[in-house]
Amino acid sequence: MSFLHNPFKKKQPEGASNPASSSGEPPKPTPLSSRVKQVQGILVLTGRPLGNSQTLLQQIIDQQRTKGYSIAQNFVAAARVGDFNDKAYLYATIRTVFSKLGGADLMERTTIFPFQASDGNSGNYYIVFDRP
Repeated sequence: MSFLHNPFKKKQPEGASNPASSSGEPPKPTPLSSRVKQVQGILVLTGRPLGNSQTLLQQIIDQQRTKGYSIAQNFVAAARVGDFNDKAYLYATIRTVFSKLGGADLMERTTIFPFQASDGNSGNYYIVFDRP
């Protein structure tokens, strides 16, 4: 009855054995460093108002998924107009928008990506990842 195989099961290379069955011990857990990073928040900061911020946010989400990151079910998303070159303003905005994500390490978990829209508007978007 080989037609009842599980199509989602990973195939093992020839000669490999199942670690749980060969030694009688369960397989070792995956180290935290190899787990998938999760996007907890996205902030888009532009010089001029966006025509449709929802479209841009969806494109950013899709891009992050393409990079292999997962998206938290309760992630925070926001779009703001402001001076993205002013560090004090930037830090205050990130801390305000992502206040529920909290933690002293909030800025260390935030990654900055510049963008240029087709209408000439430019800015940065900020991704807050979960703690490692």
